[in-house]
Amino acid sequence: MANAYLLPPATGPFWVSASGGRTSMMMARLIQQAFPDADIPFVFSNTGEEHPATLQFVKDCQEHWGMPIVWVEAVVHHGERRACTHKVVDYATAKRSGRDGPFEEVVKKYGLPSKMYPHCTRELKINPMYSYIRSIGFEGKSAVGIRGDEPKRLGKDPNIIYPMADWWPTTKQEVLDWWASQPFDLQLAGEEEGNCLWCWQKSDKKHAINLERNPQWYEFPAHLEAHYASIKAPIEPRRIFRGGRSTIQLIETINLN
Repeated sequence: MANAYLLPPATGPFWVSASGGRTSMMMARLIQQAFPDADIPFVFSNTGEEHPATLQFVKDCQEHWGMPIVWVEAVVHHGERRACTHKVVDYATAKRSGRDGPFEEVVKKYGLPSKMYPHCTRELKINPMYSYIRSIGFEGKSAVGIRGDEPKRLGKDPNIIYPMADWWPTTKQEVLDWWASQPFDLQLAGEEEGNCLWCWQKSDKKHAINLERNPQWYEFPAHLEAHYASIKAPIEPRRIFRGGRSTIQLIETINLN
């Protein structure tokens, strides 16, 4: 199968959204190998609430493969009808906390994120990356790391391509097997630690594991609810977690089960 990974179809200009997950970074490596002479931008957007292992993983990809990944963080424009732009950072300068960083600044302007208000991904990830791409005058589609066995996650935006679904259809197990053959890997204890540490999209089962191992991760969402729950909330205060629950209610639910 390794040879098949090196035979992408002809395509126009594109850039790589290097999210820091295994599928995304495998995609980045396959693209780097398949297009060795192309000037393809690789971009990683840090929210401040990434797992430390994710930041190390992106750094490892840079160092082991000479991959030119540009690190960006959101710049929020308060008092303006303007989406987040970006600033360039690196492994050493990237924020390691949402407090007083891009995450809290986004919440100050847009309110608490949740299933009903998923602006955290838009303003902390998508817009900063596109802002960087525009700043260098690049025009092309974005390559996103969604696998062939995740059809429900595939969108229809003509400006997004899915190499791991369309060029090299890949399953979760194939991604894990591929990383097992590499000299390094993403050092998370389990899937529950991936993405934002306390991401509202995670199941209660994953939150329960994280709360047992790392209860301090939930201090930040509780802080956000204590200070910003009424922003953009004309009827009642917003809550972050599934089922309209606050951080305290999430913890209470898990402790009861």
